Amino acid sequence: MLVCGLSLNAYAVKKVACLGNSITYGATIKNDADKYPAQLQTMLGDGYLVRNFGCNSQTVQMDGYDLTEGSRPGDCAYRKKQQYRDALAFKPDIVVIKLGTNDSKNINWTEASPANFRKDLNDMLDEIRDNSNPEILLALPLRVKREDWTINEKNLHEIIPIIKSVASDRGLGVINLHTAFEEEKGDDWDTLYNDGVHPNAEGARIIATRVADAILHGTYGSEDVTHPLRVNPLISCMGGLRTFGNTLGDENARNTLAYPAVLQALFAANGRTVKVVNAGIGNRTILADGHEDSAGTKPCGYINNDQFRSKVLSLQPDMVTIDLGDKDATAWNWGRLSTNFEGDYNDLVAAIRESNPQVKIYICIPPYNKNHTNAANIDGVMLRDEVVPAIKAFATKYELPVIDLNEAVGAVHYQGDNYHLNVSGHEAVASKLYEGLTKDDQSGIGEVIAATDLHALTTECYDLNGRRIPSSNLLAGIYIIRKTYPDGKTTVEKTVVR
Repeated sequence: MLVCGLSLNAYAVKKVACLGNSITYGATIKNDADKYPAQLQTMLGDGYLVRNFGCNSQTVQMDGYDLTEGSRPGDCAYRKKQQYRDALAFKPDIVVIKLGTNDSKNINWTEASPANFRKDLNDMLDEIRDNSNPEILLALPLRVKREDWTINEKNLHEIIPIIKSVASDRGLGVINLHTAFEEEKGDDWDTLYNDGVHPNAEGARIIATRVADAILHGTYGSEDVTHPLRVNPLISCMGGLRTFGNTLGDENARNTLAYPAVLQALFAANGRTVKVVNAGIGNRTILADGHEDSAGTKPCGYINNDQFRSKVLSLQPDMVTIDLGDKDATAWNWGRLSTNFEGDYNDLVAAIRESNPQVKIYICIPPYNKNHTNAANIDGVMLRDEVVPAIKAFATKYELPVIDLNEAVGAVHYQGDNYHLNVSGHEAVASKLYEGLTKDDQSGIGEVIAATDLHALTTECYDLNGRRIPSSNLLAGIYIIRKTYPDGKTTVEKTVVR
């Protein structure tokens, strides 16, 4: 027998421990080989041994918990879990920590949280350093497409600077995962999730690629965590059952026939690439405390629904159309709460503007019931004579453009229940919206800029294909403006010109 005289060190591999939450664990990814640590193993090759120590719902903070019944502060602290103890026992040479997402939940991010997060992260890093003195890489949390479980971008943008500051103090590498999906897929970044928070296999591949680049090449991605400029406009169409296309058939039918889908097709037919999101959500009211039934057992305020966060707020749309108000026209809603209407509508608009201060919001007059009849629990006369005037008054007071969808809808556009629209009704509404959104005097697509920035040394204008356009040749449309200032800084922003 020939025994090779090679030392064990000749076969030594670098051990990589992937610490993190459900995104590291690979929640919603069925095939283990598609989870990011497994894909990382393939990318790094035989010289590395990668282990997945992810655990669902975990936080950096030692008092973190979640929304499940019975959960108490501290239940979701990663350092209290077996996976963390296993990671230490692994004695890794390299540690990748991807935490912070669950810290952004509203129950976990309070006034004291910034200081607690910093302390608890440093304590974790001290333990890891003292355990095996590995190379440590901190990965920034992913952007979230949906704000389910109250995970949200606002809090993440308070957490990320703390992670970067701790890394800077300790000389650690920071992997920018927060904008990785946008940098890879542009406007289609949101296709890389299974549920709006957890990535699919392709999203996990991008994470693994970023981590592999950091380990193998010392490259960490952009330092800028502001979201890249969206090239093509995004419109969220807010509404209820009619917007959703409830009676048009299955999901494939709704994705083709409901008016948001028809609106997107109209833009495409006219040579404009616009993404339109159907944010229609069941029976919904502008009134925050509205109910579907007179017994008050089914709350239906649009502002309180999780899909408002996932289909509107977290997407930070360029334009929003609000086709609501019909379900407010019931005796138990309007009769009880009509004095709250202006304030509740203003809260809805304010929430949208907080997600994107540059958003253009359009107030829609909803189609009445056929012949003003009582249908779908809606009082047709109340809708016409009380709710719609209140909508118009709100739009006038707050100087918001109005698109009257009722003008586009006639008797032939209703289904037999006198409430839901048929296919031609959805087409009529889409056409009316297209007309309103592209009118030069009020559009987000055709509205205009105004002004010159007197502090900028140079102002350059480009179309959406990246072609520079002389300012004297600007037509109505959307443009990308690049400004350079005397201190050398530049800004890039999207604007609309009339």
